[in-house]
Amino acid sequence: MTAIRARRTRNTWLAVVATCVAIVSAVVLSVAGVRTLADSKAGRRAGGQNDAVTSQQLPSTPTALVGTVDDDGRLTSLVVLVLDIDGLGGSIVSLSPSADVTSGNADDLRPLNAVLAVEGPEAFRFAVEGLTGLSFDLIELVDEQRFVQLVTPLGDMPVILPTLLRDESSAEEWPQGEVAMSAPAAARAVTAVDLTVADWYLDPGRSAIWRAITDRVGAGIGSAPSGGGVSLNPPRTLDDFVNRLFAANLDYRSMTFRALDDQRVADRLQPSLSDAFGGGTVDAVVVHDRAEMLMVVAAIAPGRV
Repeated sequence: MTAIRARRTRNTWLAVVATCVAIVSAVVLSVAGVRTLADSKAGRRAGGQNDAVTSQQLPSTPTALVGTVDDDGRLTSLVVLVLDIDGLGGSIVSLSPSADVTSGNADDLRPLNAVLAVEGPEAFRFAVEGLTGLSFDLIELVDEQRFVQLVTPLGDMPVILPTLLRDESSAEEWPQGEVAMSAPAAARAVTAVDLTVADWYLDPGRSAIWRAITDRVGAGIGSAPSGGGVSLNPPRTLDDFVNRLFAANLDYRSMTFRALDDQRVADRLQPSLSDAFGGGTVDAVVVHDRAEMLMVVAAIAPGRV
């Protein structure tokens, strides 16, 4: 406040004028807002009172989950198969059998191979669906003989192994570098198990076999099914699914992973799962990047995520 009377009077009138202007502005804005809401058609459109909003349905992309197992039922490789929109060709995505179900985001670690061994196929299915965010039309665990049946039409395949691949029980080895594999040889290699090392050491070699399958299909191997497109006649068996998959070009991707350190595995791996493969085995768990996983599956199967 000021001690000068004239100045106090002037300031008082200025305050009164400013207050009146603010009140008038508020009234004008309120009236404009009410009229805007009253004239808005958004609510009626949402309620279907005006023209219907055009919607787009995501394409149908059948999916299958295939795991290879050795003679003792141990999971050795795991792939997601997705058919293209037209039902021919598609994608193969490799996952690590020792991948944690929650990508390391839970208190306890639950690697997929141990879940299958201890909790059974149904729990294994839910675990993979939770990890990938996908639902699957077909799921099958295949042994050597079944794997041979699936890939025999491809003939011999040149496989580029990034590391030595060895099976402990048979002592059979496949050296690093390019190796020509028949279907039976590929089956033995993809189901190879070496319990003296962490299982994820074998993942690059196993993935190389699936990549070789993809490359071989890319050469034009395969036969188109009869009876129309996938939307009218979806595959009901894995044989039918693979026949369609091998009928056109394939894309392949192996999901990257990060191995967890031994101390973290020892602290957080449940004892029941740790003992899944008997004494003397190396407990090993890896994690896939969750963001990468969602990006990949959304690109190849957007309607199933």
